[in-house]
Amino acid sequence: MNKRNMLLFASTYLFCLMVSGCFYLRLQKVQGQLSEFDEYFEIKEDEKFCIIAKEPVLFPGDVVRIMNQKPSTEASGSDRLFYDYVLEKQYPGEKNEAGNYDISVRFVFIKDKLTESYIDKRFFTVIPKAMVLAILKAMGNAKVDIGKRRIYGGYGVAGEVHLPDANEVQMLLGSSYLREGNVCTYKYLRRSQQVTSVEKKDYLPAVFTFDDDGNFVKCRSEFLGGPIDIDFSLLLKNEKKPKANDSNSVQP
Repeated sequence: MNKRNMLLFASTYLFCLMVSGCFYLRLQKVQGQLSEFDEYFEIKEDEKFCIIAKEPVLFPGDVVRIMNQKPSTEASGSDRLFYDYVLEKQYPGEKNEAGNYDISVRFVFIKDKLTESYIDKRFFTVIPKAMVLAILKAMGNAKVDIGKRRIYGGYGVAGEVHLPDANEVQMLLGSSYLREGNVCTYKYLRRSQQVTSVEKKDYLPAVFTFDDDGNFVKCRSEFLGGPIDIDFSLLLKNEKKPKANDSNSVQP
């Protein structure tokens, strides 16, 4: 390799490092904002539940990188860009339940900064907003392993939050893909905007662990392109919950 090519290679490599570094710095800034949630974010409720960033940080490319895939659909208008991610619930065989249990999230960018995140309000029928907000605030103090794309949270969750039991999870998400003892696994497939005749199936699992009384203890998902582990066991130790109704008969 001659000197000119070596210089070009080194410049390109350093540029990539700087771009990646800026990305991680933005992630750290968002994490810091989450630790001061009420100062940096606002909640708006209309047809959907919306989280508004008062001081937006992330770019469209950052969200694609976090989600590890392009959005299911993309649209733009005026100074706004819309990213919709749709997770289609999977079944081991033919669909055997009524209703639509797909999960969708909309990200809205204003002037190329992530400003609004929309979540369908039906998800709060069983899991109240207080719990979701508590988790978001806890992520501000969560342990983030960027190399392994893992986030460990849950120990910072505090306050009076309701944790769903096995029956409530079934009401929210429908029947599980697989159940092994107290562990229920759901599988989702991210809807892609590119439809090909031979498409690789990249399933995203969501794993829920309950105790013997049917109380929600742990959850693990890969919705954000990498594993997220949240442990509520310490919270349960400080809160005596009644046994879930008919928990032994539930087959989430």
